[in-house]
Amino acid sequence: MKKKTISIIVFIILIIAIIVGIVLINGNKQQEDDVKPIIYYSSNDVVQSPLIEDKSFSDNVKISCTENCSSSIKKDGKKFSNEANIELSEEGIYEITITTPSGKTKETKKVTIDRTPPEVEIKENNSGSYTIIFKDVKDVEVATLIKNDPDTGETISETNLKEGQLQKKVEIKEKGYYNLRVEDKLGNFMSKKIRIK
Repeated sequence: MKKKTISIIVFIILIIAIIVGIVLINGNKQQEDDVKPIIYYSSNDVVQSPLIEDKSFSDNVKISCTENCSSSIKKDGKKFSNEANIELSEEGIYEITITTPSGKTKETKKVTIDRTPPEVEIKENNSGSYTIIFKDVKDVEVATLIKNDPDTGETISETNLKEGQLQKKVEIKEKGYYNLRVEDKLGNFMSKKIRIK
């Protein structure tokens, strides 16, 4: 009788161990599926970093995600790609959504690639002066007007047009040779020469 009782106890312990094992495995799988997936980026061959917030770049950007996640990428609101590892090179706004294998957890971030310098118009006035017109002053990070000596090309003066607050329109009246440089936050810039006689 003792052998049968011991066999039954061993059998019950074995069944309990199997059930506990299944519960633990399913619990771990559940936890893995509920872990928020991570979108990674790298630009200019810099080490991969998690994309914590929406970000803008002027260079190509390599995107990847947590292992085994699926990806859906829209460019300017239209379906673009389902690749989990991709290099984005065209200007536009990309919405990247990655999903865990179970489909329960998603992460979405936006990446903007912008290579367009700030828009600036230079208009000659009837008086012979010039007016610099900034289309969007919020897009301008640096605005510098350099006055050069017409004979030597040496800098006579340099004016930070953003000092204080950048105005939408800036008039130049003084005769001379000028070089205007305007740059946005991503480093996209434009440069124009102005000559007032």
